[in-house]
Amino acid sequence: MARELHRRKKDDKYALWSTIVDDYVTDWKSKEEIEKEWLEDLIKDAKVKVKSYMQRIDKEV
Repeated sequence: MARELHRRKKDDKYALWSTIVDDYVTDWKSKEEIEKEWLEDLIKDAKVKVKSYMQRIDKEV
C-alpha cells in the first residue's frame, strides 16, 4: 500500500493517507505515535514478504 505522510499545522498532528483507498488509514496523532504505528506496519509487511519468499524458495528446490 502506498502511503503519504500528512501534517496538520494548526495542532502539529500527523496522519497517514492511503493512495489506494484515497483516505486516511490513521487518526491524527503526534509525530511519535505515527512514526511508531507506521514502523510497526512496515515490519509486519516485511515479515509477510520474507515468509512468502522463504516458502517459494522451498518449493523451487
